[in-house]
Amino acid sequence: MLKFDTSQLSSGCLGVIEPGMTPEDLRNYRVIMQTPSAEFPRYQYWLQPGTTWLPVQYSGLWEFGLYERIQGSSYRLIKHTKETVRLHDPLIPFLQSTMYMNWTPETECCKWLERFCVSDLPAAELVGIMQAHIKLSFDYDYELAADVKFKYDYCPNLDETWERGKGICFGLTAIFNAALRSYGIPAKMIHGWWGVDESSPYHCWSEVFLDDEWRLYDITADVTMPASFPKGTLAYKKRYEY
Repeated sequence: MLKFDTSQLSSGCLGVIEPGMTPEDLRNYRVIMQTPSAEFPRYQYWLQPGTTWLPVQYSGLWEFGLYERIQGSSYRLIKHTKETVRLHDPLIPFLQSTMYMNWTPETECCKWLERFCVSDLPAAELVGIMQAHIKLSFDYDYELAADVKFKYDYCPNLDETWERGKGICFGLTAIFNAALRSYGIPAKMIHGWWGVDESSPYHCWSEVFLDDEWRLYDITADVTMPASFPKGTLAYKKRYEY
């Protein structure tokens, strides 16, 4: 029986524990998370084998619902709870290992960055080192982009993306953020549109907390665009943050 693990809510995580179901069976379930505030969107997730850790980004009242597919695109609610979340720190959700950035100290991108983590190196320099490495060593995977375009449950594998040396915006952002998070640098994964409105291409980028402010980093633009391209002219419209 699927169940929620609320023990880590104050650290910005909700767990969903599954009892050994197959990946095919898990595709029949989804989790919807939302707050009463119209300021924040409703988040929807698909589950993975084992325990899926999902980000809880804000303090306040949350509703968590677990849904089971009945037929086609119809679902029924099978589990529901309301929880008041009090985060230890507003930045803590953006340091965690969660579904889209599932890292450990042994994850390859984290191990690579470790060689530069000396005590007196400023966080901004670590961010620049990771950004430069991905820019110089990775390619955009156009074949994967076409393959996963309509796969709602695609989730990048960090070590596979690192080993292949290429990925789509989702995977490139994930390895960048995971490495930074593993060394205490808060990093958000942003999903939204690469343009001014919702008719623009759907995209994924980062916001990194440096010098008391969130700064935008688009690793995909670094990989795909020449150095001479004026990236300050790019427009972004945020939908979700993880």
